[in-house]
Amino acid sequence: TKAKELYQTSLTELSDARKADPENVQLMDAMINIYIKLGKAAEAVPLMQQALDKDPNNKVYHYNLGVLLIGADKLPESIEHFEAAMKIDPSYEIAIQNAGIAQLKWGDKLKSKATADAEDKKAKVDKSYQEHFKAAAVYFEKLIAMKPQQLNYYDLLISAYANGGEIKKAEEAAKKADALRK
Repeated sequence: TKAKELYQTSLTELSDARKADPENVQLMDAMINIYIKLGKAAEAVPLMQQALDKDPNNKVYHYNLGVLLIGADKLPESIEHFEAAMKIDPSYEIAIQNAGIAQLKWGDKLKSKATADAEDKKAKVDKSYQEHFKAAAVYFEKLIAMKPQQLNYYDLLISAYANGGEIKKAEEAAKKADALRK
């Protein structure tokens, strides 16, 4: 409770300081971090967008906005910002990973809806959600190419393949992961 009060006070002071110096990126970054610590990521999104408007080629700003958008369940938008970060730096590992994770979440969300809809209507499940899992797999394949010993990337890839209906690929990835574990 005390920490929240201090953060809230800090936000007020930072907001006042930004009025006097609206171009100060450090003040904006501090406000974004406090919003996140307070669990108010959605309120940080406009600030991050302002930061990007000032510096559109900043891969970290794109990445951070992507993370905030995942938190706000705006998955397509988050992927756009991870992609923008990767366009600036094609080997930006954390952006690649989070783009894949956003695709997994999007696929999971659509899969749950499709399954529930099919149960309600006693119909066949619409499997168009699999495209998101296949898109996720592309990111994880890239990560494995960059870091072939990273087991968690294999686990993510296996999940993407399996949920994307690519069972043989999932089995092959599982064999490679098992070999690394030995």
